[in-house]
Amino acid sequence: MKKPDGGQMFSRPVVMEGSSNAIVDNGEFGASYRKWLAGLAMQALIPKYWILNITDGELDRMLERIARASYMQADAMIAEGEKG
Repeated sequence: MKKPDGGQMFSRPVVMEGSSNAIVDNGEFGASYRKWLAGLAMQALIPKYWILNITDGELDRMLERIARASYMQADAMIAEGEKG
């Protein structure tokens, strides 16, 4: 089951092309609200780990945990927001 993503965070980009300034809809949306929140959470979590002296293997595992924790935080924020 897909988790709620909170919808699109950014509006659909509109491109003006040519001398006629025709509006072209390129069909792309920006990031979902969930991905945006996860990115913010990740920024808060990562700096705490760069000061540690850890091996590459440990860093890989730490980054996986940070990614998982970032999405957990985003999911919690969306769920709380849906409560009203």
